Amino acid sequence: MTEETVIVSNDNCNVIMSKTGTETTFRLTMKVENRCIDLKKVLGANLYDLMAATNEDLIEKLVYIKKPVDDKDYCDGLIVLKKIGSDFGIKQKYLCLRINVYSDLNKRSYESILIKCPDELKPLDCEPVKKSYGIVEINYIGMHKAEVVYDFSLELEDNMPIFLEKLPGKLMAKIFTRVKVFIENFKV
Repeated sequence: MTEETVIVSNDNCNVIMSKTGTETTFRLTMKVENRCIDLKKVLGANLYDLMAATNEDLIEKLVYIKKPVDDKDYCDGLIVLKKIGSDFGIKQKYLCLRINVYSDLNKRSYESILIKCPDELKPLDCEPVKKSYGIVEINYIGMHKAEVVYDFSLELEDNMPIFLEKLPGKLMAKIFTRVKVFIENFKV
């Protein structure tokens, strides 16, 4: 049986957490609109750069192992998170990801999967997240509007305390909300 809990629900985004047995997944949904810019250009190959730039208090650094050449190219990257939950004994975390891109005329998808981090890039005093998988789907409604759906699983620790199980959903809601606000307030 699946148990669903609303984590965030506001004008910027909605996040629902689903639990089936020991499996916890999240779904983030939001709409983005800016009549001054072509969202296909903004929400393209530079999406992860934009996430890092608008969330410097949550993301310590983003390093590309293989940078995307264009909006259809995959990339490999290292994302080092700031210390989140250190008051509860959670060590600083990092994710080493391969991001596959699937694209057609009005839709772009980013599938992220964990990969082995090269030894020379492993951050000191950090641990890899235990599990991470996600698909960001961006459905373009014309040039200036898009619907974003992000289905993901992010396990920071084994045996995470029950009161922290919503943390990954809240973290991603904050990251995506900041990207949305930045895009919607951007003036050319």
